[in-house]
Amino acid sequence: MGICWGALTDNSIPTRSSGYRPLEITIVSASDLKDVNMFSKMDVYAAVSVSGDPRNKKQKIKTPVAKDGGTNPKWNNYSIKFTLDEAALLHNRLTLNIKLVSERSLGDTKIGKVQIPLKELFDTLGGGDDQKKQIKHVGYSVRTSSGKPRGSINFGYKFGDKFTVPVPEPPGGYPPPPHQQPGYGYAPPPQAGYGYPPQSGYGYPPQKPKRGGGNMALGMGAGLLGGLLIGDMIGDVGEMAAYDSGYDAGFGGDDFGGGGFDF
Repeated sequence: MGICWGALTDNSIPTRSSGYRPLEITIVSASDLKDVNMFSKMDVYAAVSVSGDPRNKKQKIKTPVAKDGGTNPKWNNYSIKFTLDEAALLHNRLTLNIKLVSERSLGDTKIGKVQIPLKELFDTLGGGDDQKKQIKHVGYSVRTSSGKPRGSINFGYKFGDKFTVPVPEPPGGYPPPPHQQPGYGYAPPPQAGYGYPPQSGYGYPPQKPKRGGGNMALGMGAGLLGGLLIGDMIGDVGEMAAYDSGYDAGFGGDDFGGGGFDF
């Protein structure tokens, strides 16, 4: 038995107090199908799905393979269960699809398909809930890929009681907290393309140099300072020359050059 909880899967987000209804399909047999095999008997399986619910597109279940069933396969009342959106069912948006496929080692081959509005099956059971709970057997023509009818499929179906799935309230009556990034004990890195702002300095901001007269005054000051230093250096040289002249006049050159000191 296959079970597909269509409207309750992760892809579905039920609204508050949404209504749902179970559906059970029992695949019985098929007869007089088109033979798509050339040499061996067909091994046939049925792929059953429900389409039309935009919140869930995964309601699809396969029956076991009827080995050597040929054009008249049997599945021994294989049961498949779906969960339908009640509003989509009543507004005729849901369709039951049954595809018959021949299993082959070199690739499966489609035999034909059946498409039935589920509201048609729902209304056929009558208005009472007790009648909808009773299984009903029906037969539908199978159409090939060209659209021509060829063979038929027999199955049973029944609907269950409607139920609701209320959305749970947040604990304490508070709304759920917003999504936050997990912390790691470090400050997050800066966003690319922005960087950090420059650090502010202390004291007064640096003064911009003045143009024109300010530069000329600075040059003249440097020239005067250089002139004073050169003048001092010339004066020192003059004093040293005078001192050397007096030293040579007082002691004479022969005291050092002739024979030196006597010990």
